[in-house]
Amino acid sequence: MSTEKVSQQLFLKVKEKLDYYCLPTSFPIEATHLLSKLINLIDSSSGKSESEQMRVVGGDSLSNALKH
Repeated sequence: MSTEKVSQQLFLKVKEKLDYYCLPTSFPIEATHLLSKLINLIDSSSGKSESEQMRVVGGDSLSNALKH
């Protein structure tokens, strides 16, 4: 895969995760790697699988979702 393709995939993944956490999805492309690292830290610190996280976020408000 080319570097451009990987960067585009990473950019889209970061946008998707920001949307998942109900955060603004507008950011400079230069911040993609940093945001990706932060999202990975948030995901790993929660200790839940992605499917469990989706159920929590889907049914509750943002404040309840951020508690998990």
